[in-house]
Amino acid sequence: MIKEKVTDYVFHTTFDSSITDITDKVLELRAGDWKNHLWTDSYGEPREPEDNVKIAYRSQLGIGSEIFDALEKYIKEYCNYIDNDDLINEIGNISEIRFNKYNSGAGMKPHIDHIRSLFVNNQGEDRSTNNVRPGIPILSIVGLLNDDFIGGEFLLCGNEIGLKKNSLLVFPSNFMYPHEIAPTKEGIRYSFVAWLW
Repeated sequence: MIKEKVTDYVFHTTFDSSITDITDKVLELRAGDWKNHLWTDSYGEPREPEDNVKIAYRSQLGIGSEIFDALEKYIKEYCNYIDNDDLINEIGNISEIRFNKYNSGAGMKPHIDHIRSLFVNNQGEDRSTNNVRPGIPILSIVGLLNDDFIGGEFLLCGNEIGLKKNSLLVFPSNFMYPHEIAPTKEGIRYSFVAWLW
């Protein structure tokens, strides 16, 4: 069934202990475990590093595949929410899960999730040659790990989405869903993101 508004395809829920038990490790990371976020151009070439936005990946943190199993439940809930149970059969891959750390003053400028770097592995090789199905992200997943900060609001299509600790959003990854993170004013904002195709 086709929805009437683009916001009808945005699923907002709260994740349970199957994810919090895993992601609590992120809050204990040392400063050296985090790297600068790096924007890339439409060809995947590095463009703009962001000093105040730090990233770390699931595999770096010793977090196993159990987080993918935990997220699968919410992906199925999303498909049910949008009344499209066939979508789950179209999704064959989930990206490496990336954790984001927004220090005071850090935010993320408006963008869409048309992410070419998903299709290049850590050695810069095309993933399609490594038996990973290339494609364009279909869905974006955003999870908020804490809410003891000021600022750092999540804006989707120009509207603030009121996220709290353990909030999870699933939404389409296309041009109709521009989003951003307002600068964090006090404290540190932690979140995770993943993309499905």
